[in-house]
Amino acid sequence: MPYDSAGVAIIEGKNTSVPLRQGVLNSESSGIYRNTRSDYVQTFYDLYNRWQAETSFLSDPFAKLNHRDFLRLRKLAPFVRDFIIREIKEQPSFLVFALDLDAQEKPYNPDDVKDVESLCRAWVLKYDGAR
Repeated sequence: MPYDSAGVAIIEGKNTSVPLRQGVLNSESSGIYRNTRSDYVQTFYDLYNRWQAETSFLSDPFAKLNHRDFLRLRKLAPFVRDFIIREIKEQPSFLVFALDLDAQEKPYNPDDVKDVESLCRAWVLKYDGAR
């Protein structure tokens, strides 16, 4: 395989040559990408910000909770629970319902389900007290 003066391998293609760092071709990587915590956090904030922007003007709670980004947030909740707690602590919102999917026990009284601020307070107390 030919190398340039910087030690970069040159792979000749039909109409192009692609420089690769020496050793890249002999990588021991399995080729399988595993998500990192920062991937989940970035995805959380992307979904959360878009969900807020697209539903903030809605008065129907079912429309907010059935929005495609909220449904994805619910699936992501076990991986980003601390960030959800932080957000609902700063500003109580329907985001609290993303925590319910993964919860074995809900820290609130079912009669309080219409009071979003009470729900948020209960979740924050559960997790802030657990630390």
